[in-house]
Parts: sequence; structure tokens; C-alpha cells
Amino acid sequence: MGILSDFGGIYLASNPRCSGPRVDLSECHLHARVSLNTVHRASAYHYGGMGIYGDTAVSSLRVEKNWLYDLDGAAINFHCGQNNLALNNMVYHTNGHHVFGTCNRIVGDGVLLRQASFKSRIQYMSC
Repeated sequence: MGILSDFGGIYLASNPRCSGPRVDLSECHLHARVSLNTVHRASAYHYGGMGIYGDTAVSSLRVEKNWLYDLDGAAINFHCGQNNLALNNMVYHTNGHHVFGTCNRIVGDGVLLRQASFKSRIQYMSC
């Protein structure tokens, strides 16, 4: 019922020191599993409205077996974290921009070592 901007239906953040240009990524490992959820109808005011959003360099996430559809933003976004995995998620995405999001050059030095893997048998359907 609300309007989302730079957020997702499931939003994960870690240590406040995990944002900015000089991030020590060793402090940003959340080691969380996000599975068996349904996220849909996320609306963004200006940007955002994602399904599952690991923000501020959150690392070591495993996102699996979720059903994500009708979103204004990416279905799954790993924002500058490392060792993240999206596995076997069902995505029905109506956004014309991107299905999966990763780090952008605005944050940090843009180094994307082992940032994310997206693996699935069925990951995207379009009408």
C-alpha cells in the first residue's frame, strides 16, 4: 500500500560502515538465506521498488526459491556486496529496465570481485 524508493519488498542491510568509497567488505558479511517468499506489486516513487534488495555492500546472501513479480525495480538487487547467490527464483518481471541489479560506479571504487551469481532453471518470463 506504500510507495517505495531505493527499497525492496525484502530489504537487507548490514553494518553502517558498509557504505561509502572506502568500505572494508570484511565487515559486511550478513550470511543470510532469503527463501520461499512471494514479493509482488512494489511501486517506486522515483527509483527502487525491488523484490529483494541487499543494500550497502551486504555480502554472503543466498536468495533462493522466491516468487517475484510485478515490480518497478529489479527483481533481485545485490548492491556492491560479494559472494551473493541467487538460485532458482521464479521471476515474472514487467519492468523494461533490468531484472537483476548489481553494483553501480557511484559507490566505492567500482571493483566487483566475486560479487554475485545468478543461477536458475526458470528465472525470467515475459509477456
